[in-house]
Amino acid sequence: ADFWLFLGDEILVDANHHLMQQRFDDEEAFLICGMVPTKEPERIRRNYTLAFDEETRQVWRLVEKPVRPFTPYIGTGHCVFRNEILGYMDLMPNDPRTGNKELAGLIQYAIDVGEKVLCHSFDEMFHYVNINMYEDYLRLEAMLVG
Repeated sequence: ADFWLFLGDEILVDANHHLMQQRFDDEEAFLICGMVPTKEPERIRRNYTLAFDEETRQVWRLVEKPVRPFTPYIGTGHCVFRNEILGYMDLMPNDPRTGNKELAGLIQYAIDVGEKVLCHSFDEMFHYVNINMYEDYLRLEAMLVG
């Protein structure tokens, strides 16, 4: 069956996931990935970023941990996939930097073979923290307590 992916190191509180699911269904996307706008390029460099058509939200490029972020968006590990994506796991190349299969690489592979890949911007009314460093944990803790 089609499925959601929620990476365990990413915390989104009060996000509009239901709108993402609705768009996935209505537009018959192959996959839809979440993204978060930011003014902090260093946060993008620790994640992935994406380039997309502003009108249709169709994604045409993803870059894992970009040295020079080319958009003000952090790609998230909150995605909805068609089950057929699992067939691409063995076909996609390993990331040249890590030697592993990476989420951004899987999504880029789907784009490269012509699948309809969309992005969904989580609005500003929620909280997003990607816990990569201890400071990120402290940010989450302050957000939840405050």
